[in-house]
Amino acid sequence: KAAGARVVKSPVKEIGWCDVDFNQEALTDPLFNHFSSKEKLFQLHGDTFAIPDSATKLASSELCGSQAFRYGKKVYGMQFHLEVDEAMIHRWLSYESNLRDIESMNGAVTIDQINADTSKYIQNSIDLSLQTFTKFVVLLGLPKRPIALGSGHGSPKKSI
Repeated sequence: KAAGARVVKSPVKEIGWCDVDFNQEALTDPLFNHFSSKEKLFQLHGDTFAIPDSATKLASSELCGSQAFRYGKKVYGMQFHLEVDEAMIHRWLSYESNLRDIESMNGAVTIDQINADTSKYIQNSIDLSLQTFTKFVVLLGLPKRPIALGSGHGSPKKSI
């Protein structure tokens, strides 16, 4: 939405560990080039979005055509949750609203299935996450900052 594209309710909620397909653009992208063309990633959303004009689509899934995009060289949007760990997933699954969403799927997704899949897929997700967010920090290219600034307060008394 911030980049001018529409965000709408998805016809189907995407909850649990789902296949995400990474296209050729993603496989050569500086942030996603360590991904396989298909990864099992955690989802918990009921919205979907259009890819912003002039953005590059990087990933999709069967239920959600927009899973990731790059806007310019350093702006990314992702639908899947790379930030999760096992504890976070368990917390999210304890929220009443999420439990209602899972119940509304009439058995297509269950808490037991999500828990079993979490045991199976969480380590790969964490590995992908660490690589992705490390690459993102590098991609930002933040310049080194001096410890002592020219603020008139003199030099630091102790070096770090």
